[in-house]
Amino acid sequence: MFLTTLPDKNKFGPGPPGLPDLPENTVILADTMDRYSYPVHTTPYLFVTHFFNKGQYLLNGRDITISPRQFYFLNSNDTIGIDYPKSHLLRTCLILFKTGFVEDCLAYESADKHKLLDSPDYRQPQDPAGFASLPFELTEEMGCILKLLASCEDRDTLLFDLVMAAREQDGKTEKRIQRLSAIKRSTKEELYHRLVKAREFMLDNIAQPLSIEQIAAEACLDKFHFLASFKAVYNTTPHRWFIEQKLQKALGLLQSGEHTVEEVCYLLGFQSPSSFSNLFKRRWQVPPGSKIPNFR
Repeated sequence: MFLTTLPDKNKFGPGPPGLPDLPENTVILADTMDRYSYPVHTTPYLFVTHFFNKGQYLLNGRDITISPRQFYFLNSNDTIGIDYPKSHLLRTCLILFKTGFVEDCLAYESADKHKLLDSPDYRQPQDPAGFASLPFELTEEMGCILKLLASCEDRDTLLFDLVMAAREQDGKTEKRIQRLSAIKRSTKEELYHRLVKAREFMLDNIAQPLSIEQIAAEACLDKFHFLASFKAVYNTTPHRWFIEQKLQKALGLLQSGEHTVEEVCYLLGFQSPSSFSNLFKRRWQVPPGSKIPNFR
């Protein structure tokens, strides 16, 4: 099922939002301009992201913001409420999975592939672990899958690929969390949420010369706690990560041919054309004024 409108809150009930029991996977890709809200409710397995701007939610009792760079993958019986307070264009992608679909995908992931050759319906008895209630990075591969969902008739195949890609991101996120020194799991997850918030702040202000103090304050962390935690999770310092994002953005702008080197320099908040050129050449091995090859 493919829908282009968000659930009607007037049809709110105990089941999935505005929908009957799900006999098939349901993809919702909807644009909104006005305020939209939906009461807190229990969900099936649910994938949430955005293509334009950010959406506000209450996920398992926690206020969260989801940007186009992120996704959440809710487990069956998680709770979510929706609140889009601002009047701006917001393109939301919600995928509600039919009963048993995600479980079958995860069971296949861990199944003995040799036994599957002899018995295609074989599934190793297990209780698959769910997804963490954390923001995951939306990869380029996942973005391509989401764009195809609107026009492809064989959506279940695409959704299988999406679940597998989401599971991979879940595993990568778990490895990052385990690098944190906190003892309690809840503390690690809270700290990870704040580090993600710090990265979003940097990306939202990529043209600004942000200080470590500003970024740490946005994450509500002590400066040194922030520095140590960020390096532990991402294997780099916030400053180096921020510069890398600026240089990635600069590469794309110069490849488009729509801006001069000096324009890109100041658009991205570098101190001077000379310092920008040095950083760019060190990163990409070519000066920004030359013909930029396609590195991707």
